[in-house]
Amino acid sequence: MAHSINSVNLLYKGNSAEAAGLAREMTQWLEKRQVAVRLVFSGQGTPHPGTDNEPDAAADLTLVLGGDGTILGAARSLLAHEIPMLGINLGAVGMLAPISPQQWRVALEQVLSGEMLVEKRLALSCGVMRRDKLIYEGVAFNDVAVNRGALARLITLDILMDGARLGMLRTDGVLVSTPTGSSGYCLSVGGPVVSPCLDCLIMAPICPFLKTMPPMVFTSDKRIEIVVSAMPTNSEAYLTRDGQEGIVLEIGDKVVVGAAAHKVLLAHLPGTSFYSQLKDRGIL
Repeated sequence: MAHSINSVNLLYKGNSAEAAGLAREMTQWLEKRQVAVRLVFSGQGTPHPGTDNEPDAAADLTLVLGGDGTILGAARSLLAHEIPMLGINLGAVGMLAPISPQQWRVALEQVLSGEMLVEKRLALSCGVMRRDKLIYEGVAFNDVAVNRGALARLITLDILMDGARLGMLRTDGVLVSTPTGSSGYCLSVGGPVVSPCLDCLIMAPICPFLKTMPPMVFTSDKRIEIVVSAMPTNSEAYLTRDGQEGIVLEIGDKVVVGAAAHKVLLAHLPGTSFYSQLKDRGIL
């Protein structure tokens, strides 16, 4: 399906001089082609004049200048608006950003010509229940993790799926991943790499001790619950979303993870695919 592009959010990584310079150049290029541009500053640093803090919720496309971390943050903030995102890779890996900074003019010509392809990707919602009260909630594009703190002391987690107990683990943590996140942290803890267009949840223990539990894949209508059952004195447990945001957990806290109500719309161009990205990044 062709996507008519009349307005874009141009979201750039704020602490990157390269991203800021490229954002200005791309803005001029797009405006010459009668495309309205809203510059959006992401992360730390000082935005240059004319930059907004919030994206346009009615834009036809969001161009993200940065690495995977910048794209993950943009995906969380734009999730409810369901605006397609196209990443220009200024990071180290770039699994979510298929366009190199040297190719941006050719890529944007293709975008404006209607050649852009858009995939609907599953996102996660999560909440923390403490003494039967919801104290925290959020969304994630890659994964939600419950991890031990800095000290190398195992925590005890009880794992349930739709209320049915799967087991208890003494472990470094438990990860719940989307298919998009399966080639990241999920892969490093022994989980499967899953086609990102599938609707499923991946649950993988992180370094369990003695009693183990295999990585498991569930349909996206399931709900995974992770209960912090015990941890050593002076130890900590954390909930993190996409490895970027989170909170400290207490004994008895229940983390509930399921599919988010909205999908992330991730764009790419003909000739790029998830599998070519895996090969280019040395995963395959």
